[in-house]
Amino acid sequence: ITSTSSFKFNYGLYSDDYEQYWFGFYFIKGMVDQAPSSLLIRLRLANQEIKYAMYDSFSLGPHPTYTLNVAGFSGTAGDSLSQLNGAMFSSFNDDNDGNDTVNCAELRKGGWWYPSDCNSLSNLNGIYHTPGTENLDGMYWWTATDGPISLQSSEMMVRRND
Repeated sequence: ITSTSSFKFNYGLYSDDYEQYWFGFYFIKGMVDQAPSSLLIRLRLANQEIKYAMYDSFSLGPHPTYTLNVAGFSGTAGDSLSQLNGAMFSSFNDDNDGNDTVNCAELRKGGWWYPSDCNSLSNLNGIYHTPGTENLDGMYWWTATDGPISLQSSEMMVRRND
């Protein structure tokens, strides 16, 4: 995932040793604009434990920044996303993090909604490192693991509330 074009449209299935899917912001935004929606994030930790974060309200701002809007957290993973509420999505070639000296997507090795200091409590589009290892450029959810500990897997699922 290297550009906002890649994040905008569906690139379906791509695979090395495991499967990954990305539906694309264009389609997700179209869905959440039709009706109030929620976001469920499901995490598999290195020890195979499953934790989740549910946001009763989820929406995205307009293209190209897809500003994150979440509210109504519940779950077992802790809240590592509300900190980024109102943040614009940044990628390697579309730096929207508000940091004038570094592109957080380059520093953290993946497109995400980053605060201007790049110190996000989550990064689900980071590099896949060995699960259970500490990596600020990896796929992590800080409040589920008490730090930037690489996850086995993550899923972000959106549904309409109607």
